[in-house]
Amino acid sequence: MSILSASDYVLMKPGDYEWAILHFAWYRDDQDRYLIFAFAELVPTEFPKPTPTKEVSQRVPVHGERSYIYFKREVVSVAQAVDWYEKCRNGIVELVNNPRPVNLIVTGFRQEPEWPALVTTNELPFVPYTARAHRLLQPDRPDVVHRLRDDIENLAWLSELMHFDLFRYQEMIGGVSLVADNPIFRRFEPTRGNAVLEAHETSDLYMVGRAGRTLDGINVHFEEVRSNGYSDIQVIPLAGKYCRFPHRTESDQTSAIVASTTYGVLDFYERAVFPRSTHVNLAVSTKRITVHVPGGDGTETYEVRESSFDAPMVLGDPGTDVQAIDIIHQANAKRERTDLAERLDQTIFFENEDEAKEKIRKLIGRARTR
Repeated sequence: MSILSASDYVLMKPGDYEWAILHFAWYRDDQDRYLIFAFAELVPTEFPKPTPTKEVSQRVPVHGERSYIYFKREVVSVAQAVDWYEKCRNGIVELVNNPRPVNLIVTGFRQEPEWPALVTTNELPFVPYTARAHRLLQPDRPDVVHRLRDDIENLAWLSELMHFDLFRYQEMIGGVSLVADNPIFRRFEPTRGNAVLEAHETSDLYMVGRAGRTLDGINVHFEEVRSNGYSDIQVIPLAGKYCRFPHRTESDQTSAIVASTTYGVLDFYERAVFPRSTHVNLAVSTKRITVHVPGGDGTETYEVRESSFDAPMVLGDPGTDVQAIDIIHQANAKRERTDLAERLDQTIFFENEDEAKEKIRKLIGRARTR
């Protein structure tokens, strides 16, 4: 999931970040050097200075005698990293800390989103956390870079070094990203409150803050969802690292967005289902029935199992009488199964034996007239 933040929020304030890691993968063809992928990762201040990795390379003989792919990580100040990314936005991708100045060859970028807006996302394959991010994609990659899409061996080598599958995420090839880890808190943990103790449903939110940071200006946008629509949306200022949200009514799903008046959206959890009970129906097969295929000499048969009785079970809250929401659930589930069957060119009869017989007769009739 990704959420766009407006452009009037800031990337950072003094004290948020001190160091940044620049990750580089590039391709050398004789004297020319082409960008494969790069990104700047801003590291929150509570972490010590990261350690760079040495440059490593692998020869690509299938592309030429002087063809290599390279990878390295450099550690720079956060100010240098932001300046580097600004140059990238203008089409200049500098290979920093190189013995001699080198700009990697690119053909031009398209932004996502339009700078300085950022997207808060948990879908970046190259970082294991939710982050605010900006991406530059290269739609018209040079031919030598474009050919790498099908180079499974070398993409696998790079993927192992970069900790994500470049072969699967081929839109990343030729691109640059800026990733800002959350500067205020490490994570937040949502749980469902105890309805028995509280006499009504609640959701609890526990925030694990970063060292030396406060939660001033943090709001939680909390939504309650039933199967037929929204039941409530609350916006609550976060007064401390722990908060509880009383539900307006029983909710099938909840979700939350944690946003800052300074940075925009910092984190979120997508709609989480909290089942109260699970209904299980156990069917016991007791005998086999032989079915004769119609239209032949009667020798072609197949067997089906017949269930003689069902054993319904309820795990969790057994509930009381059937509620209106139960009727809506069942109707929605029936429509979803019917729609899926139609897309797969199948038919579900929902225990309507006469309709099933009529359908089979028509199919057999059409087959006989072919």
